[in-house]
Amino acid sequence: MLCGQVAAYAAYHRACAACGVMQPFKDRRTCRLQTLFGTVAVEAPRFKLCRCRPSAPMAGTTVSPVCALLTARCTPKLERVQAELGARTSFRDAARVPGTLLPALPANQESVRIRTHAVALRIEADDRQAAAEVTAVRNEPDKAGVEDEHRPIVMLDGACIRAVPGHQTRNFEATCGKLEREGHHQKACEALGRIAGWAKDASVLDDPAMGARARRLVARCTELRAYIENNEGALIDYGQRHRDGKPISTSRAEGTVNQLVSARMNKRRQMRWSPRGAHRVLHVRAAVLDGRFGHPAIQRAA
Repeated sequence: MLCGQVAAYAAYHRACAACGVMQPFKDRRTCRLQTLFGTVAVEAPRFKLCRCRPSAPMAGTTVSPVCALLTARCTPKLERVQAELGARTSFRDAARVPGTLLPALPANQESVRIRTHAVALRIEADDRQAAAEVTAVRNEPDKAGVEDEHRPIVMLDGACIRAVPGHQTRNFEATCGKLEREGHHQKACEALGRIAGWAKDASVLDDPAMGARARRLVARCTELRAYIENNEGALIDYGQRHRDGKPISTSRAEGTVNQLVSARMNKRRQMRWSPRGAHRVLHVRAAVLDGRFGHPAIQRAA
């Protein structure tokens, strides 16, 4: 199936983008492509540039659409899996785990590092594009006066990371942030209500064991929702306390630093980092932990 898809891609891109004429065929090479289910040899034909292009010399310049597409020499799915594992654990383990669970050949830890960095750059570019689109929408005249009903709450904290040998200092600081919005308990109650509704539907299934589990889930969700609603008045609005000049707790920001930085780079970890490498790995790790890595846009970017 993969060979057929690659062949169809090459045939489609054989037509000249400028005039639509089929570009002359020169030769055919073999490209080895790594996948989650092993290595596949695919054909990568080369074509001569159409003479309608001003940049094409008299002798003709070759182009290979397949080689231009498969720059990482692996499928996007394998690259995404290795990037996610590289953000969660060490590059050495990330290279070993897919080969243990799947028919994929064990990768080199340097390859995992490079692919993790490549995915981080694509996620960062996608985030910049999304931010630009949001800014453009907010700047529209008919939406200039529309504001979100819930103000954002930003929590920042930092952690020290051991620097690579040769860096100007032995350690450098990584600053992490967490963004929440007011009304967080309201969304939690709504989500618990939806989960309880789905569990009630599942409790009517014929399987007695499934029905018993679903009823226990409904009971736990109901108890948690009641606890949140009963203690709504005791929940602390850290954003308002900060604006009023009152002391606040940094536990949530510290927990974010522990999830992002300490668990991957400090706790019982001997690896040293460059600021650029740490930034890219943390970018992927943040996308994995907050659920954005499963977003269709990020899947396309990866």
